[in-house]
Formats: sequence, C-alpha cells, structure tokens
Amino acid sequence: MLLFVAVSVVEFFIAAGQVSANRAFGTFGNATYLGLFGVLSIGLCGYLISQYRHAVVRGILFGIIALNVLSVIFSGSRGSLVGLAVGGFVFLLLA
Repeated sequence: MLLFVAVSVVEFFIAAGQVSANRAFGTFGNATYLGLFGVLSIGLCGYLISQYRHAVVRGILFGIIALNVLSVIFSGSRGSLVGLAVGGFVFLLLA
C-alpha cells in the first residue's frame, strides 16, 4: 500500500508542470481524473496513518495528504472538491 501512496506523490509532481486553462490535469489528460485520484489517495493515506505508529512514516503520509489536497484544489474539478468536503465532514464526525 505504501507503494501506491508513493506513486500518488510522483503523480502530483508530474502534474505540477501540466496545466490547461488554469487546471492541472497531470498525465491523465483530464483534470477530473486527477482530482478523483487525489481524493482516493487522501482516504488511503488516512487509513495508513491509522495503521503505522512510526513518526517518520506518519509525517511523510501527512505530507502526501497535503500534496493531494493541493492537487484536488488545482484540478478545479467540482466533483472532486465536493468529495473532499464530504470526506472531511465524515472524518470530523468519526474523529
């Protein structure tokens, strides 16, 4: 699972240089897919944070979450932004 998270970080940096009409789209060719991938990666990182106890790993995972939140925001996809908001709301309810 940690490999999947590492791939999401690499994808974010690849996407940083590819912008069309003020929307980042990465290698997917569509900003909606980048936003969806970011939202799913945030959930996976949250799960991994709950499983790992090592401080360095948890710090890296929190950094990955921050990068994925930025990728969702820069994708400009309304569906991904709604998914991010709903996911944050559910997290607050369960925490």
